[in-house]
Order: sequence, then C-alpha cells, then structure tokens
Amino acid sequence: MTTPGQVVPEQEPEATAQANLEVIGMARGELRAESVANHLHWAGILILWCAMAGFVALGGVWLWHEIASDKYRFLTAEENRDLQTVLATAVGSSFVTGAAKKWIGK
Repeated sequence: MTTPGQVVPEQEPEATAQANLEVIGMARGELRAESVANHLHWAGILILWCAMAGFVALGGVWLWHEIASDKYRFLTAEENRDLQTVLATAVGSSFVTGAAKKWIGK
C-alpha cells in the first residue's frame, strides 16, 4: 500500500515477442508502412513512365502523319486534328505548370 502523497511510478510494459520482432524489423527497414510507401513510390514511377511512353508514341504518330505520303497515313483528318489538340494541350500545360512553379517559388 502507498501512503497519501506518495507517487508510485508506472511499471514499464514487458517486451513481448511481437514487440521484439517490430524493433528488429524497424532496424532492418522491413516495416510494413515503409514497404507500402516503397510500393506506392515505384507504382508512381511506373505510371509516369507509361504516360511518357504514351505521349512519345502519340508524338511519333503525329510526326508520321506530317512526313508520310497519303498512301501510308492511317488517321483521318479529324483524328489528326484531335491528336494535335491533345499534344498541344499536353505541351501547353507543361509550360504553364513550369511557369507557375517559378512564379510561386519566388
């Protein structure tokens, strides 16, 4: 029993096997949260490169239609205009994003 006014410190919890495994995992960098973040990072990089490859392919198709003769073109004039619009929009948004980052960064 304690007497009034006496402060008794709390007991520290005992280390369990699960806690020991978590500490070992943290030291090795094998925690689940880090693993999920790592997977999301690589998924983002993969999505970025797929989008870039898609835009390069679209640019290649547009360039093909600009330099090839009518015999080798496979898009209609309307589809070619739509493709030009998509590419111009992508390039324009890239310039606007760059300018906005410079302006905000000042």
